[in-house]
Amino acid sequence: MLRFPDRSTSIGSAINAYLANQSQLDDGAVHLLFVANRLEKRSEMLRLLASGTTLVLDRYSYSGVAYTAAKGVGHLPMDYLKSLETVLPAADLVLHMHMSAEATARRGGYGEERYEKLEFQQKVMSAFEALRDERWAVVDASGTIEAIAEQVAALAEPVVRAAREGAPLGRLWDYSPLEPGWRGQAQGPAEEAADGVVQVALQRPGVAKAGADGGAAVAAGAAVGASS
Repeated sequence: MLRFPDRSTSIGSAINAYLANQSQLDDGAVHLLFVANRLEKRSEMLRLLASGTTLVLDRYSYSGVAYTAAKGVGHLPMDYLKSLETVLPAADLVLHMHMSAEATARRGGYGEERYEKLEFQQKVMSAFEALRDERWAVVDASGTIEAIAEQVAALAEPVVRAAREGAPLGRLWDYSPLEPGWRGQAQGPAEEAADGVVQVALQRPGVAKAGADGGAAVAAGAAVGASS
């Protein structure tokens, strides 16, 4: 599983400082930082997919677009935000872990980061609604861990099966096929794919973890949380 933002890189460190209110950045500039943070993982994602690994991405481009769009900045429309990441692989399935903004605000540690404000989170939810398409599935994240894991497994297993049977990997956001030879761009040693069905274990609302199998990409996007 890959989590975004990846705060371990130099770009991620700048993002972390911004989210913790330790620095101030222009809305367009900070969005580009989040984009760069995802782009620097592109080769790793392609390598894992080429090896037959199922990728689970916590807060991918979908969250990035939703959070920036929720700011309502006129020169940062959704179409422009989407266009910045069309070289990245699209998720075969987007799991929208839905929980009301009010319920999320009752979680421990809420409010410690820049975007954890009730009014703004409600705008983020509206942005997610505008982004939803046929690849999205809504999961009720207010239930027990076991109930959520059961929902996620039921949704993810047929997608992983289709990938194993040869479903093509598309690109963000129009799902057109990735360029020919994308497997050759996967840097680093290939990893042996695990056998068996996808295994799903929910770690917290908004984060699903799947076992390696079939080369599918699954994005688990939280309706709320620190992301751009």
